[in-house]
Amino acid sequence: MNCLVIAIHHGWQNVYRDPFETAEDQRAELAALITQTIQAQKVDLICEEADPCQLSIAQQIAYEHRPRIHWKNIVMSAQERLDAGIFESLHQRPHRVIEGDVPGDRRTIDRRISEDTIREQFFATETIREAKAAGAKNIIILCGDLHADSLGALLEENGNRVEVNHSLIRQKNWE
Repeated sequence: MNCLVIAIHHGWQNVYRDPFETAEDQRAELAALITQTIQAQKVDLICEEADPCQLSIAQQIAYEHRPRIHWKNIVMSAQERLDAGIFESLHQRPHRVIEGDVPGDRRTIDRRISEDTIREQFFATETIREAKAAGAKNIIILCGDLHADSLGALLEENGNRVEVNHSLIRQKNWE
């Protein structure tokens, strides 16, 4: 399989935007990247780490494309996180805050934890399972920037051709 892992920021992956999130340019860039990739690589599956209660940009593009492109949410549910024993650790992820130059301007930097590897394995397993079921050969996978490289490596270890794209991420918010 040919896999393109696109690193995203979850704040701008949904069609219906948060009124406090000003990321229309990023949404447009994401839509353009997905559309261009579909046309160039004949994508037949899109997998995405997404909020199941929201319509994502990638999901909408997949559903509106003719012929329709198969779309799969690969997010790990709260129950699956509990069953895997990682719910609490993820909920209490360590982070640090960086103060900006302007009062009230701050950003949070999340720290990777070992439990992230379990989630990434889940993403890889779900993607491979869905690709086999759908007979997919060219896949786009969207996930948070923190997971993109590790997920790419897992997919590559399984014999897939993988490219990881961080072009939409302008500021890394994890370490």
